[in-house]
Amino acid sequence: MIWVGRASSQGGPLLVCEADAYAEWTGATFTDALELEPGCDLARAQAALFPDDDELDAAVVPFGDGRTGIVWNMDGEGTADVGTTEDGFVIARSWSGRTGHRDHVASEHAAAEEQHVLNVTTGDGDLVVVWAPVPVGEVGDFRTPERARAALHALAALHPPVSLHLEHLLGVGTVLRTTPGSYAVTVGWHKGVDGRYANPDDTGPRDHDCCWIRFTLE
Repeated sequence: MIWVGRASSQGGPLLVCEADAYAEWTGATFTDALELEPGCDLARAQAALFPDDDELDAAVVPFGDGRTGIVWNMDGEGTADVGTTEDGFVIARSWSGRTGHRDHVASEHAAAEEQHVLNVTTGDGDLVVVWAPVPVGEVGDFRTPERARAALHALAALHPPVSLHLEHLLGVGTVLRTTPGSYAVTVGWHKGVDGRYANPDDTGPRDHDCCWIRFTLE
């Protein structure tokens, strides 16, 4: 596992989609009363994750001109780490402010805590992992969708992967290059013996709660 980037959220899900598709993502838009527009992409994402009073860990959200993405419920604000493996990639977070979740997700024990939720096929493999309320126009002055697509593909080619930023919040997303193909998507939850939050007085390794979404090439 190589940890290559991060995606920070101030509440709400993360979006995983192809770079070309993200150029059409409108994120959160609001009415004059500062309420979320029912037809905006973030509203669609929330409807996909919370259907009929249910709550899903991950779901497919349609948007744009026949585009789709995966939204992941990371359970509150915080920062998720993005890691790549030989056969895919992982997005993982804890609430402790520490990095022990990275070791857990990379361990052989994590598979027993995962549940398969869906399958997805990528096109060229250039992907964006980003806080779902954020549209492409807020992470760059791209002017047109065509320029946004070209810029995102150029960013995906860089190593290490490039982070996306807002003016007031750094690291809201990451652009990365993956292997094109069909991926099995699993979600995992780990209940650590030390609970969700870290004690400032604790030293040494600790076992805190964490959750993750894994994309494994089939």
